[in-house]
Amino acid sequence: MSEATDPITASVMDMTHGGPAKGLSVTLSKQARSRWEVIGRNRTDSEGRVHGLLAPGNLEVGVYRVRFETADYFRAKGITGCLHPWIDVVVQVTDANGHYGVPLAVSPFGYSTHCGR
Repeated sequence: MSEATDPITASVMDMTHGGPAKGLSVTLSKQARSRWEVIGRNRTDSEGRVHGLLAPGNLEVGVYRVRFETADYFRAKGITGCLHPWIDVVVQVTDANGHYGVPLAVSPFGYSTHCGR
């Protein structure tokens, strides 16, 4: 599945090592009333990108959460004491035909994200 057809994608840059975060677990959930329903899971590839979280044509208007499992990722790199064991980025989808990119720059002690449409 290509990034051009995936309605929601994510990418992660590891600021500690100065490159893409390879193998970081990412989960996509959709808000359903007062709970979150998991609708996709995958790991970042060698370029720090994750695809296949949601199939083309399945995006609906609503609120989505992209969870990045940072503590597991850094632990596998030999780094313990990660301040944020996971990072949730919540996205309001207003266009069911749009593409929503969620870029994340991460270190064991902080992170940054922005609108990646």
